[in-house]
Amino acid sequence: MSLKKLLADFSAEVALCAMFAPDRYPFPAIHYEQNRTDMLRYWSEAKGQLKRDAALIPAIDAQIEEMFAAFDSGDRKKGVDTAMALWNRNIKQME
Repeated sequence: MSLKKLLADFSAEVALCAMFAPDRYPFPAIHYEQNRTDMLRYWSEAKGQLKRDAALIPAIDAQIEEMFAAFDSGDRKKGVDTAMALWNRNIKQME
């Protein structure tokens, strides 16, 4: 899969985290664990292809970790805020 497609899919998964958090997914087929798995898979594949923005990988990894830690501990607001901060990085434009 191309880097642009991976980053677009990753961005969409981050947006789902921000919109629905773990307890508000509207459909049984879309749920937190699947969202988390997909997001981590897209990011794992994408970061291996990053060149220009490779220096951002540790910061993004830390934000992902912080977001999931917040959601897993029940801190919905912090999880959503972290997801929005990650999404606002405009990750679809990374190279």
